[in-house]
Amino acid sequence: MLRRIRPQLLHLPLSLSRVGYIYSETFAADLFSKFGELSRENKSVLDVGLGKRYRDKILSPCATRDGEAMLLDFLGREPSKDAFLASRIQK
Repeated sequence: MLRRIRPQLLHLPLSLSRVGYIYSETFAADLFSKFGELSRENKSVLDVGLGKRYRDKILSPCATRDGEAMLLDFLGREPSKDAFLASRIQK
């Protein structure tokens, strides 16, 4: 089901859409950090077990579960901004 944009939100400046983009980048970096942990352990980031877990916990439920619940389930902890900040410092 498509969600309708609430009329009271239409007046917000376009720059606030950037905030949503930053949140997405933050969560993506945190998700990818799980794969980065494998390379630090001298394992392949193409690990079948972690890929299956990603598929089962993130891709399969898709929009049927709350995004934060999926992140908690996959990461096994609260989402963190640390991976995102580390990626910004390296650039």
